[in-house]
Amino acid sequence: MNILNYNSNLKPFAKKLRSHMTLAEVLLWKKLNRKQLGVRFNRQKPISKWIVDFYCKKLHLVIEVDGNSHNLKKEEDDERQRKLESLGIRFLRFWDCEVKEEMGSVIERIESWIRENPPRPAGTPPKEGTPSVGEPTPPCGHPSQEGIPNVGKPTPPCGHPSQEGIPNVGFEIYPSAVPCSLFNSQYSKKRGSALIVVMWVLLIISLIVSTFAFEMQLESRLISAQRKRFKADQLALAGVELAKAMLAFEEDPLEGDDVVYDDPFLSEASKIADGVPVLFSEKFGDGEITLRIDYEKGRQNINTMSTEEWHELFDQTGVPNVDWDSLCGCLVDWIDPGDTHQLNGAEKDDPFYRERGYEPKNDTVDTVDELLLIKGWTQEILYGNLADEDAETPMSGLAKHLTTWGDGKINPNSASRMVLNSLNIPEELVDAIIEARLGLDGEDGTEDDGITKEDFVALGLSDKVFTLTPECIIIISEGSVGGLVSTISSVFKLVKKEYVPLFWLEGEEERF
Repeated sequence: MNILNYNSNLKPFAKKLRSHMTLAEVLLWKKLNRKQLGVRFNRQKPISKWIVDFYCKKLHLVIEVDGNSHNLKKEEDDERQRKLESLGIRFLRFWDCEVKEEMGSVIERIESWIRENPPRPAGTPPKEGTPSVGEPTPPCGHPSQEGIPNVGKPTPPCGHPSQEGIPNVGFEIYPSAVPCSLFNSQYSKKRGSALIVVMWVLLIISLIVSTFAFEMQLESRLISAQRKRFKADQLALAGVELAKAMLAFEEDPLEGDDVVYDDPFLSEASKIADGVPVLFSEKFGDGEITLRIDYEKGRQNINTMSTEEWHELFDQTGVPNVDWDSLCGCLVDWIDPGDTHQLNGAEKDDPFYRERGYEPKNDTVDTVDELLLIKGWTQEILYGNLADEDAETPMSGLAKHLTTWGDGKINPNSASRMVLNSLNIPEELVDAIIEARLGLDGEDGTEDDGITKEDFVALGLSDKVFTLTPECIIIISEGSVGGLVSTISSVFKLVKKEYVPLFWLEGEEERF
């Protein structure tokens, strides 16, 4: 088996690239995913010291989507391709515009390549026509002439072709027909085998018919599943548009603040202005759309958190306290300009960065996953290890409490208890916030949920720490048909009454 090694340090970069694919890569991945072309492809796959766009291990095939930047680094890309081809890898390259505008032609070329270059199965038998070794001689004594052209020579009494003109290879020609009589006697004893052959033929035909019927049934189920998957995908997309319509909803100021809407859609849409999370579902034919709308301001902003807030969040998620100062120091060195070391920090001269071939960013963090590039910040700290029964220190994970969008103010309607506690406010105020957002009935998930502007003032919440104004909004849309579920996770930012997309992922991300 041909095993292709790769630099394990590339795994965080590959994961980040999967979350930031170009539009052309996303469109092509929708066609390659789930073995739609008969073979499995991986996206953003590390091989050796590079990361390729798409890779099929079974065919040793790399598919690359080239944008305008390819012209600027063509020599570098060509050198990379030559080195990977020396490892037995084949390449298919397409331009970005081809994938967007001529997807049918692109898929046809990939399918044609797969048909012309199938993987060679193990133990392939020799081709037809390969000479036999040690072919037995018939009972009459004349060698068999299978495979030797008939050139019009007379046939001896035995019925086997004459050997006249064929070089002597160590046998005699018997003039008597007695051995052929013996052969005919043996042949007559085998006449009953014809019935057995017919029975075998019937058995084989029945097996072929059964296999064909099974394959037809299987194909029918696959087509049905594909149809359901397509419907689920379209419902998920429709759900995002439905959420946008909710975001655009504005209450009539003349009707007052105590309007009760009979329409569930309007009732949920009216919550958004006060930053209250929304859960809405609607049936469409044989499918259903489920919407969850939340707010990035319900999470702590990595770039604005204080050391005390980090320590409180570390404590609540189970991060060992011996690591707190080094984690904060390395994070500050990653963000701040210059090469001055923080206490317990790490700058570009640290062996951690030198071994991995990159330096601290000296700028703000753009995504939550970027923390994995910083010294000391591990997968367990960020996403937890509660599923690992052998973990020495159980950690629940920081990611679901963090964001990189917004101004750092917290929405009290969507912040978790851990986020509220990390603000180092009194425990009594945390309890009062959680109780107030349940509404007058004290039950979660009812129409009166959410802290209003009046509640905000009554609780004495500081507008320097808290806000009810939505800015960056999380939309999670699920389309379901017949048990199949398609999920789209996205983040939109409100800019001058228009919502600009910041993040889009088909398939639910772990932090959501």
